[in-house]
Amino acid sequence: MKKLILVAGLVALPLLGNPVSAQTFPPPAQTPQNPVTCSSQLTRTNDLMRAATDPKKKEMAMKELEMAKDKTARNDEQGCITHANAAMKALN
Repeated sequence: MKKLILVAGLVALPLLGNPVSAQTFPPPAQTPQNPVTCSSQLTRTNDLMRAATDPKKKEMAMKELEMAKDKTARNDEQGCITHANAAMKALN
């Protein structure tokens, strides 16, 4: 009888441990729903360019935007994103 109780306890231990682990471990990392791409950054930058009124800021942003387009032509996704972000900063 004691062995039966011991075996039943050992079998039930993993089942009881599952709710505990759900409370103590962080949830698994999720992938972002909308990953940042060069084209999405260029679109956002173009939208900001249309709304810009300061010619100096607009000129600086145009230079960064041209560099971003050059990086796109060279298939440098990260470089394009970097220049597109710099263009957005120049407009703000």
